[in-house]
Amino acid sequence: MLALQNTLNWEAITAALISLITVQRLPFRIVKWPEFYVFYRVLNPEVKGYITTAYSMVNNIIQNAFIVQKDII
Repeated sequence: MLALQNTLNWEAITAALISLITVQRLPFRIVKWPEFYVFYRVLNPEVKGYITTAYSMVNNIIQNAFIVQKDII
């Protein structure tokens, strides 16, 4: 399973998660949904530990991304 672990990119996963939540206006608590986690595990069984399960962390990540993007714009 090392090949599956090597394909994981935390920054890309986080960026995709932020985009999904913000563009689709999903609740931050989506990361607590068992169905959401199962979906990620189906895509890559080695994803455990790469996806946050704390929606407070999602809030922090989105706030930090907003600050960075605001400065760019």
